[in-house]
Amino acid sequence: MSGVTSKAFAWWRDKARGGAQSITRRYYISSLCEIGKAAEAIRGHWGVENEFHWCLDVVFDEDKSRARTRNAAKNLGILRGVAMNLLKNNPEKTSLKGKMYQASMSLSYLKKLLKI
Repeated sequence: MSGVTSKAFAWWRDKARGGAQSITRRYYISSLCEIGKAAEAIRGHWGVENEFHWCLDVVFDEDKSRARTRNAAKNLGILRGVAMNLLKNNPEKTSLKGKMYQASMSLSYLKKLLKI
């Protein structure tokens, strides 16, 4: 591979069920020369990824979804992502679950979220 001048190695420990320790390793190859910049990019990516999926799971109970037929799971995932972005873009200092509840109870609030 031409242009690859550095590689980064990241690892962390997770506690597995039953108290047993497991080590998870991730290997990254990067053209970034400075290992610090590569590590920052990796952490930044996983921070965004984890926050997004955590919200989908906690706020929308996505892990409990039973949608399995055809494109149902993917379509519902897209709709949940759109809904989450609409809720997050609202400047009110209410939790996402609170905003969802308020939108389900008030048509005017729902219109405000949808900017209709």
